[in-house]
Amino acid sequence: MSGPLAGVRVVDFGQFIAGPLTAMLLAEQGAEVIHVDPPGGPRWQTVANELLHRDKTSIELDLDIEDDLSLAHELISRSDVVIENFRPGVMDRRGLGYDALRVAHPGLVYCGLPGFGEGDTRAGLRAWEEVLMAAAAVTTAPGRRPRLTDVPIPSVYGALYAAPAIIAALDVRDRDGAGQRIEVPLFDATLGAHGFKLAKIHGAPVLPNPDEPQPGVHAWMGEWTTKDRQHVFFHTGTSGSKKLVESLGFDVTAGVSQDRVAAEFRTRTADEWERLAAQAGAEIVRFRTMGEWLDDPAAAGSGLVSRIDHPTLGALLVPGRQVTISRTESTPSRQVTGGATARQQVEQILAEPRRQHERTGPAEPARAALAGIRVLEVSHLVAGPVCGRTLSEYGAEVTKIENPRARRPPAAWASSYEVMDIDLNRGKRRIELDLTTEHGQHVVHELLRRADVLVHNFRPDALERMGLGSETVRRLNPTIVYAHITSYGRVGPRSLLPGHEHAAQAMTGMAVQHGTEHGPAMQAVRTPVDSATGMLSAFGVMVALHAGLAADGCDVDVSLAGTGALLQLPVRQSATRRDGTRLAAPVEHQGWRRPGSSGDMYRTADGWMVVAAAPDQTAAALGVGSSSHHLADGATDRLSEIIAAEPTAHWIDVLGPHGLDCHRVLDLPALMEDPELRTRGRIITREHQGVGMVDHLAPIPRLSRSPLLLGAPRTPPGTETSSILSELTSADVTTAQEG
Repeated sequence: MSGPLAGVRVVDFGQFIAGPLTAMLLAEQGAEVIHVDPPGGPRWQTVANELLHRDKTSIELDLDIEDDLSLAHELISRSDVVIENFRPGVMDRRGLGYDALRVAHPGLVYCGLPGFGEGDTRAGLRAWEEVLMAAAAVTTAPGRRPRLTDVPIPSVYGALYAAPAIIAALDVRDRDGAGQRIEVPLFDATLGAHGFKLAKIHGAPVLPNPDEPQPGVHAWMGEWTTKDRQHVFFHTGTSGSKKLVESLGFDVTAGVSQDRVAAEFRTRTADEWERLAAQAGAEIVRFRTMGEWLDDPAAAGSGLVSRIDHPTLGALLVPGRQVTISRTESTPSRQVTGGATARQQVEQILAEPRRQHERTGPAEPARAALAGIRVLEVSHLVAGPVCGRTLSEYGAEVTKIENPRARRPPAAWASSYEVMDIDLNRGKRRIELDLTTEHGQHVVHELLRRADVLVHNFRPDALERMGLGSETVRRLNPTIVYAHITSYGRVGPRSLLPGHEHAAQAMTGMAVQHGTEHGPAMQAVRTPVDSATGMLSAFGVMVALHAGLAADGCDVDVSLAGTGALLQLPVRQSATRRDGTRLAAPVEHQGWRRPGSSGDMYRTADGWMVVAAAPDQTAAALGVGSSSHHLADGATDRLSEIIAAEPTAHWIDVLGPHGLDCHRVLDLPALMEDPELRTRGRIITREHQGVGMVDHLAPIPRLSRSPLLLGAPRTPPGTETSSILSELTSADVTTAQEG
């Protein structure tokens, strides 16, 4: 395997999603991954493993047998990274924990992804998705029966936080030869998916829902039913929205009723609305199923859907490569290597000498991984700012350029945008520049000459208008890492279309998957696709820097649509057997929720509780039925009556000894009041200029030697404009200022 991480070897002990997905992201960039399964193969039997374990060598080891345990130690001694996603202490009991391994392997980078981290009172709970989502308030319909999502947000977000942390640890090791331990609890990672919804300005009123209809063009924003009874989403955050609405004969300065808008959408089919919006530069997307997305020729043409030729299943359609880095291998093998071939590869590894990392400096403390790296961020909304913030947490100096003439949000959305700004732009310097002026162009060109990385999330045509097209930037700085976040990829028929969070969820099937009989539904967390895409972009940038690709410059590409498909990987694979029939991905309850259900959720005397077990198992634990048979008629109602009679804490105490993991279902206010979030440093309070004291999340990954940086509190836009300009000493900029 070639690629920017060629030469990096990973031993992946992970099961289910979090650990294997972390290793998959590394494998896609060229790392050699040895995936270790227990006897009998993966604990989660699903066709999704063809995605999770592609580009890996898979072997089975029984770690309770001395010979296999010794083989695991030998593999680790010839590797750089270990990944596992078990409860704290599980690997230690086998002698495979970090404290034991680092004695013999001081250069080892060890990444653990437990459900709940060390020091958390719930560390003994297993990392079932439904338990983590209940604990982290990933539910819909507060006040009524909660609904969980089929999207594995805890595990996917854990992987997205872990992958760049591993690259950072490898960077630090390159300087002094010493490895370190990384911990990314999946519960903590899930908090990151909430984003600015977990930020709170002290004394401020409760934030409004920024999706609520507003006067003018924003009255058109939302989900609508079309002439052919399809559903579409109209996002009015693009400049073409006004043009489209006016072309329909409406005055955007006047109010319009929701009934009138609904009637207008019933005059055209969904496909007609998509075409009309594309012509106007507006954003209307038909809600698709994941199957429709995987079969879409435009998705394949953009590289967002890949085909795997499985020896027995035939052609599998799966999400494509998540991060594309130019000048690197772009066509990975897409195969899972196992059986005798895998054993031969392991034997070849064991013939190598053990890896030695010569320590060239003190093991502690280490400076931040990206210290000395200059990042120029030209972005808006969420995905681009998340990338910039992530790079700043690893030590990069991030300068964000903002347009002083940018459109302001509607008044009702202003407070939400204020909190989002605080959450996304801490740790950055901010300069206001009008890039349509000669002065703005002079300044941005000088900043580009000094930068190592450019991060942006505008469409290619908008970048050209701003003087930030790829060719222009390369002439100014041939060695820059050019990180581009798009909606639907940089190539293909949708490459110039606008796209936001809602559009990505609609296009890739996520909203249909999460919907009900009443229609599609957006995820409960605010920006799961946007935020995840920003983290993937940061990962790509860090891989490029780690591999030295900046010496000749490179492009890093990620897309919202690609991330939307990745987030659904457990339940949305498409297989075509060799006889042409389709095979749906098998979804087991063991390790995963049944699709379309509300989860195994019960009302208790003081709220709601989730139990990570099938109803018959819960009933057997309470003496209501047998765990070996389905519940008899009426037994489900009896089970619900029994549980409703006692508070949640009582049932956690009762069911826990039976091996059933349970958790109270929290909403966001209850989550924010959890004192453990503060004692563990997950939520902090700081003063931010212009707004006072603010609660917000701290960085999620925990690195033992090079902890992430919180960064300075957010400053209002343009605060550092004068100081940044004063640092630029080029004659061109000085002349432009004088003129």
